[in-house]
Amino acid sequence: MKSIRVKLWLGMMVLVGIIILLLWLFQIVFLEKFYSVLEINEITTNANKIIKEIETLEDADKINTSTQLIKQIDDIVYEKQLTVEIIVESYNTVYQGSSANNNAIPGSMKEVVTKAAENALMGTNFKQEVTPEIRISIYDYWVTNL
Repeated sequence: MKSIRVKLWLGMMVLVGIIILLLWLFQIVFLEKFYSVLEINEITTNANKIIKEIETLEDADKINTSTQLIKQIDDIVYEKQLTVEIIVESYNTVYQGSSANNNAIPGSMKEVVTKAAENALMGTNFKQEVTPEIRISIYDYWVTNL
C-alpha cells in the first residue's frame, strides 16, 4: 500500500495534467473561433450604429459634412484596421477610408468588393467565404437604400 504522500502527489499530477490539457484544448480549438466571432460582432455593431446615423441625414451625399460621423467612422477604421467605402444608389463614393498607408484595395479583394457593392446597391445579400469556419456577410457593412 502506498503512502499518503505518494497518493497526494499522484492526485496533484493528474489534476495538473488535466488543467494543462484543458488549457491547450481551449487555446488551440476554441480561441480562434471565439476571437473571430467576437471581432465580427463588434464590427457589425459599429457598422449598424453608423448606418443608423447615416439614415438620420437628409441626403446621403452629404455624409462628408457631418464631422462627428466622419470622426466616428475614422476611429473605427483606425481601431479595427479596416477599409470602409460608402457608396450611394447613384454609384458615387461618398466616403472612403483605410487604415493602410494608401486607400488601395488589395488586388485579390477588388473583385469581391465590387460584387459586394453591386449586390448591396441592388438590395441583395452577398456572402464570401473567408475561412471554412467563418462566413462574413459583406452586405451588412454596406449602406444601402440611402
